[in-house]
Amino acid sequence: MTTLRNVIALCLLLGSCIYLTGVAPVAAAAEGDTKESRAASAAKTAREAGQRAVQAANEAVAVAAEESSQRAYEDLRAAAQRAEADAKQAAQEASIALSAAAQANKMAAARAAQRATEAAARLRPILMTSFAFILLGVLPLAISSGAGAIGRQILGTAVVGGTTGASVIGFFLIPVTYAVFAGGLRGARRKATEVIAPDAASAPQS
Repeated sequence: MTTLRNVIALCLLLGSCIYLTGVAPVAAAAEGDTKESRAASAAKTAREAGQRAVQAANEAVAVAAEESSQRAYEDLRAAAQRAEADAKQAAQEASIALSAAAQANKMAAARAAQRATEAAARLRPILMTSFAFILLGVLPLAISSGAGAIGRQILGTAVVGGTTGASVIGFFLIPVTYAVFAGGLRGARRKATEVIAPDAASAPQS
């Protein structure tokens, strides 16, 4: 009986030693391999998730860049269209201004030519009348001789001098003086109109 107990105890002791030396490390190694495989799978899953996140971020960046470039292109196109419209409007306004200036120049030239023609037509009879009166009317009195010549010379000289002076003054000084004062008056009237027009435009209307 004692021997049987000793044998059983020895068997238990040997079994325990065998388990501790063989089965436990194998189980621990198996458990370690399981944890390592789980860690590897978790790392792989995390790597795949990171790759998907990077790919999604790249796609988002590409989409955002495409949208921003599209918006920039649309903004540039709108700006170009506005600039083209402004350029066309400016060209039309410049063309209208040039045509108006050309028309005004033509009208001014026509008026100047008409005035020159009218002045020449009016000046000729005046000159003919003055020269005829001076040369044929009173100059013979100024250069007369004979009985009563002194009185005729005095009268003729006075009339020749007065008529000549009146003709010179009427032909040269009066037109020039009128042109000078008329130009000054027109400039003053224009300035007054430019000063009064903004005030009239800004005045409140009742």
